[in-house]
Parts: sequence; C-alpha cells; structure tokens
Amino acid sequence: MYNADDLSPSAKTIKKIWGPLTAIFLSIYFGYHIFQGDRGIISWFQLSKKVKIDEEHLAILTTEKEILEQRVKLLRPDSIDLDMLDEQARRLLNYTQKDEVTIPDPDVFPKTAKQVSKAF
Repeated sequence: MYNADDLSPSAKTIKKIWGPLTAIFLSIYFGYHIFQGDRGIISWFQLSKKVKIDEEHLAILTTEKEILEQRVKLLRPDSIDLDMLDEQARRLLNYTQKDEVTIPDPDVFPKTAKQVSKAF
C-alpha cells in the first residue's frame, strides 16, 4: 500500500486541499441554484406577485358575478320584483311618460368590472 511518506509534495498538497475545495465548489453550485432557475427565490417572488394580481382580479370578477346573480334573481318568475321589472322594461324599451325624466345612474348599471368595484 501507499504510505503518506511515499507521496510527493505536490500530491500531499492536493490531498490536503481536495476536501475544502470540493466544499467551496458545492457551496457555490447550490448557492447559485437557490436564486436562479424555475424553483429559485427570484422565480418564487415573481410567482407570488402574479398570484396576488390574479387574486385581486378574481375578487373583482366574483363581486361582478354576485351583482349579476342578484339582479337575475329579482327577475325570476317565482320571485319577481315588480319595481325591477318596470325599471328593466323602461330602460330596455326607452319608454317613459311625458312628465317623467330618466337619469341613468352608472352605479346602478355598471358596464365594466372597474365600475362594479367602485359601486361596491
């Protein structure tokens, strides 16, 4: 077998620095991949930001859906609201009496999700 005394000085040096050098390279490798790549910290922050934006969008759409469901519920035959029916008929048919004035309110009939979120 080999004896520690049989090794040349350069082989002894390589043997001494092999462990620390390997540890340094592994640390650099894993340190780089912690931040970069599909599962890195940078990607995680970008995905967190996208999730927050999508949750806000979902909240707006949910609010708009609830408003529309409530308006549809008022027009169902089993629970029809006569005031709502009259309002819808007048609005759609543009029908008013001579002495009536119609002032459309954008808060009551929002056209976009942005107006829906402002109304509520």
